[in-house]
Amino acid sequence: MNSILYIIYQFLKRLTKTVFAIFFSKTTIINKDFLKFDNATILVSNHPNTLLDPLNVAARVDSTVYFLANAGLFEVPVLGFLLSKLYCIPIERQTDVNGRGVRNSENFARCDEFLSNGGCLYIAPEGTSVMESRLRKLKTGTARIALRAEAKNNFKLGLTILPVGLTYSAPTDFRSEVVVNVGKPISVANYQSLFEEDNFKAARKLTTDLQDDLGNLIYNTKDDSEDFFVKKIETILQNEYPENPQERFFRTKEYIELTRELKNEEPESYNDLNHRLNLYFTDFQRLKINDQAIASTLDTQYSWKSILLLIIGFPFFAYGYINNFLAFYTPALIARKLNLYIGYTSTVKALAGILTIPLFYGIQIWLNNPAITVLYALSLLPMGWVAWKYLIFARQHFKNSKAKRLLKKRDSKMQNLIETRKNLLKSLTSISSVAKT
Repeated sequence: MNSILYIIYQFLKRLTKTVFAIFFSKTTIINKDFLKFDNATILVSNHPNTLLDPLNVAARVDSTVYFLANAGLFEVPVLGFLLSKLYCIPIERQTDVNGRGVRNSENFARCDEFLSNGGCLYIAPEGTSVMESRLRKLKTGTARIALRAEAKNNFKLGLTILPVGLTYSAPTDFRSEVVVNVGKPISVANYQSLFEEDNFKAARKLTTDLQDDLGNLIYNTKDDSEDFFVKKIETILQNEYPENPQERFFRTKEYIELTRELKNEEPESYNDLNHRLNLYFTDFQRLKINDQAIASTLDTQYSWKSILLLIIGFPFFAYGYINNFLAFYTPALIARKLNLYIGYTSTVKALAGILTIPLFYGIQIWLNNPAITVLYALSLLPMGWVAWKYLIFARQHFKNSKAKRLLKKRDSKMQNLIETRKNLLKSLTSISSVAKT
């Protein structure tokens, strides 16, 4: 039975990787070497995107990963059976037990045994999933499980906690990007002396250290206001000075620190910059254009290449769009109709896609002319990608064209937007220059 479950696990792992390759346009892994280990390990991550978070971490390691899961999920008939068989350990939360005390001693014992045998366990130490670009206060459960397992092995187990930061460019969007930032493993044995002195103090200390390490692996903005502020800055910088996802990630983290310093040391300058950014984004949104379109007005040559590409590419777009519409639109429709908490949107889309893509592809292939079945089947996914890229390109082209038409008409709003953008870039460059001197 174990060998059958292992085969199922490996199949699901490869299926997950395939789904992620389709759902995310790019996955960037920082410090990938830390994902190679052969010792007992607890994987932890921030938790902004429900089911995709543990899968995004577990899919990156070679080890078979067990998961701590909400005990309430095990009460669902079919799901509970699958979870109990597919490497999940239930954990009760105070919010799930209707006022009675939680009963986790038996499940903690399972964790002890599993880790003592060199296992790899995933835990989301925030406890719940909230779609935010910041780390919430961690529960001490992860530290207590780790210290308990080491103590039962006289602190000679070699258990480490591996923090992984997940940053999604647009958590709910198909073909968005994700940065998987892997931190240095934390050796639990380093807390032995403190644990022997006071096990509660050791758990708090380990949790605090984990909070700091995990927070450094993501953007970790203080609140929504800072989050929106930094995203606007990064939008302008990325359109002006394009960087790959890893470089963009570290640039954004740098500007989070720079703008915090500005807010503390020169609050008036910070408020002025924030005010100008808000006005700038509000004004171009009213014109139904974007920052990239405004940046394109600096190119005085009209892009006939873009028009030519739109004309030549349209038949390929039409083919790809029509043949992929049901397979890829249906998951989005399901997510919208279910009307769940927004954090479940990408999870529903990904899970629904596992069903709709083979279903509709299979029907379309079956209905096709047998003489071209193989070629047709091979064309579906690549042409779907072409249609998606064409659609993005076309939408941006029309925004760029509108911006250039407004500028040509000497529209005062457009001229003000261009001037405002230049001044914003000067301010952002100035902030960075001051920090480096």
